[in-house]
Amino acid sequence: MKNTFLISKKIDKNNHFVFLKKTKKFLIVDNLYLDLFNNFYYQSGKNIKKTISKISTNLNTNEIYSELKELLNTPSIKPAKPEYNGLIPKNLKKFKLKLGESCFTINYDDYQIIKTVIGQLFHLEDYSKSKSKNYYVFKSNNRFFLNNDYENLGSWDQKEIHYLTGKILSLIMCDFHKVEEEKWSAFLHASTVSKNKNAVVIVGESGSGKSTCCAILSKNGFKLISDDTTPISREGKVGNFPNSISIKEPSFKKINNLFPRENLSDTIYVSKGKIKYLNPHGLKRFNPETINCSTIVRIKYNSDKQNSLKKVKFKDLLPLIVNESFFPTNEKSVNGFMNWFISCQCYTLNYNNDKSLINFFKKLEF
Repeated sequence: MKNTFLISKKIDKNNHFVFLKKTKKFLIVDNLYLDLFNNFYYQSGKNIKKTISKISTNLNTNEIYSELKELLNTPSIKPAKPEYNGLIPKNLKKFKLKLGESCFTINYDDYQIIKTVIGQLFHLEDYSKSKSKNYYVFKSNNRFFLNNDYENLGSWDQKEIHYLTGKILSLIMCDFHKVEEEKWSAFLHASTVSKNKNAVVIVGESGSGKSTCCAILSKNGFKLISDDTTPISREGKVGNFPNSISIKEPSFKKINNLFPRENLSDTIYVSKGKIKYLNPHGLKRFNPETINCSTIVRIKYNSDKQNSLKKVKFKDLLPLIVNESFFPTNEKSVNGFMNWFISCQCYTLNYNNDKSLINFFKKLEF
């Protein structure tokens, strides 16, 4: 019988890759937990505890049952705050851009809110009179709203601004590819480069050097597919999005030596310090494409550590892949993401100089 509460993929004889539909979580679980998940909604708490006790007297029944409840029960949702139901403010500032055959205008009342969006798209700026799709970003009653010409697309508070800016970029990304948001399998918090029509997804903790790594690689025979946000199709291919690379202040000197000044935006001040945006593409025209990808690399730059490239299990990268990524949760999209992720070769890469980075990437299974 089809389970209506979870989707699972067998990894090996003992482990499974699981998506919990109610709580929208991806997990790696063993046979015991998969069996408990399958029975949780069909048995009383008392019977579930009996099942746990029968499996082994060494297990802490109450502790496991509490963990199951936390994983499987949907948290209570606070009543939504009323959405903005008035008119869009007039005399908003404008940023216009052209990507592929489409034009967009971002209308905004506060530059500080969308400066990272403008930074990523600065090289696409275009004020021709072509008809464009409008997005409106404005503040009302201490919340920040995103509208198009027809409807409100959501609202966020000050602490959620990164979700607002991510939404703007994903809308433009979807329009560029002519693929609706729900028909992708994932929008990963990751960067991607390619070579010979095959791509590598790059993940890492904040400050690990992902963006600088992409800049270096793009100057040495690799093509930047997307920085910071990577869309994955249901067929397991990555979609391109020619945004600029975010470069933090410690890497300014290196990037200045690699790229012409016109490829860099002005300095932008963010909560983590100074950044610039690098356009590694030059004046190239962009067309949508999806590219084969079966490799994921967790990257870390550290000048004091030894260079190393090690193959790891995909479950070791799951927390990084899931963190701050967005997943359409319909069944086709979830299955597409899970099938792609299970099939990937996964690595961790530590490097302390540019030459080692380039050589390691040349050795990967492109």
